[in-house]
Amino acid sequence: MAAPAEDHVLVGLDISNLIITPQTTWASIESRQRLLDGIVQTSEAASLAIYSIRSTSALCP
Repeated sequence: MAAPAEDHVLVGLDISNLIITPQTTWASIESRQRLLDGIVQTSEAASLAIYSIRSTSALCP
């Protein structure tokens, strides 16, 4: 993880109770599985839509 730029809005602030941590919500296996399930579902839906369009187009002169 790269350090923020020197001119970043949070760098110059004097906030003693501010703690910045890395984003780790995607670290769990369950979260990654939900993401992959969504990708598969979207890909399958897109494939069906393309197949449907091609099938319909072939019937039209």
